[in-house]
Amino acid sequence: MLINFTLSNFRSYKDEATLTFVSNSKIRKLKTHEIKVNKLSVLKNCALYGPNAAGKSNMINALSFAKGIVLYANITSDFSFKGLENEPSTFSFVISNKNNCIYEYSFSIRKQRNLFHGYEVLYEYLGIINEKSERIFEYKDESFKLCEKLKKSNSFNTYIDGYKNISNQLFLSFLSMDDKIIDEEIKNHILNVFNFFKNDLIIISNEKNFNMINTNNIGMISSFLKKYDTGIDRLEFVPCLQEEVGKFAPFELINSYIIEAQRHNMKRFSLFNNKELFQFELQKDKIDIKKMISKHNNIEKSFNFEDESEGTKRMMFLISVLFANESDEKVYVIDEIERSMHPLLCTKLIDEFQRINSELRNQLLFTTHYVGLMDDCLRRDELYFCEKDNEGTSKLISLQEYKSRTDTIISKKYLEGRFGGVPNLKVENKWFH
Repeated sequence: MLINFTLSNFRSYKDEATLTFVSNSKIRKLKTHEIKVNKLSVLKNCALYGPNAAGKSNMINALSFAKGIVLYANITSDFSFKGLENEPSTFSFVISNKNNCIYEYSFSIRKQRNLFHGYEVLYEYLGIINEKSERIFEYKDESFKLCEKLKKSNSFNTYIDGYKNISNQLFLSFLSMDDKIIDEEIKNHILNVFNFFKNDLIIISNEKNFNMINTNNIGMISSFLKKYDTGIDRLEFVPCLQEEVGKFAPFELINSYIIEAQRHNMKRFSLFNNKELFQFELQKDKIDIKKMISKHNNIEKSFNFEDESEGTKRMMFLISVLFANESDEKVYVIDEIERSMHPLLCTKLIDEFQRINSELRNQLLFTTHYVGLMDDCLRRDELYFCEKDNEGTSKLISLQEYKSRTDTIISKKYLEGRFGGVPNLKVENKWFH
């Protein structure tokens, strides 16, 4: 679970900005939105509001960027605030795992101006925050401070020497590799944090990816689409000819996907564009190819993927990701959650997420312009506002920083500009002829 996230010197964020999921004990509304992690009460949701270009998406981009760095991404573009390219960009996380072990993990990097090394690591820290806090490792000024177990390991000094020859990889990522033989307890801590970025921090791109839709969950997705009044009675996968897929993509490309899927022991994968959605089921002696169609209420004719509206496609996509399994400890991050959807559907989607996860520890972090979520769907401590000052610096402000009555209609006050995070509209008074 994500408890805190802090960044500085990333894109439009010049100064330090912190997003916290720690709840306010004074708020009694929607107590089901809280999860106990040791002595902390951690929220299940966080919503970012603000005008266009205020920094909402950059907060999402920062999480995606940090995940990429941990997972060995090659950085080629600039990521620091303009004018601070020579200063460190810092990312700090407080997270927990299923065993309620709380970790602090931070790193600072700086862009390098050459083709071979995208960035250099200036600082990195991994520690445990429980009743007794413990540092596992700290890297600063090209030297290490280690916990006692690592200090006593002769092989670990060899790993440090090897790491010093690497300039653009985090030590956490380096240690998470299978060939590193480390004390089992320490190795588990390292993998817990690494796997948070690899498996649990899920950045849902606006470039819709329908790989999660398959024969196992298509019935569940159909039931939600029917309940949400999309006009769809059910979705189906029906057999199709290989020639039909050939119109979608060259056979050489399709074969490369098949080989890659087999290499990863995948049983199925999907290919899609704006017109069709195909599923490939990999069996021992053959490959079954099917395409998705939809059946609408009281209409005999089947509809193809391209016939559905953008809003319906968006619903399919989000349902397949958010509701398709009973995974736990996931942090789903979505930019503009209401995109292409009716406001009432957006509210229903978030309510459904809360219902399905009432006994689970999944979280939802999203940006939105839809103020209808503010008053009844979310708690006050789940609301943040992004705004940009005259120098182009983004600020992140929690609603809790403003004093307001508990019976205040938050959406009304927000639109009046009481909490910031609204566009400053300059209208010139002119006569038009």
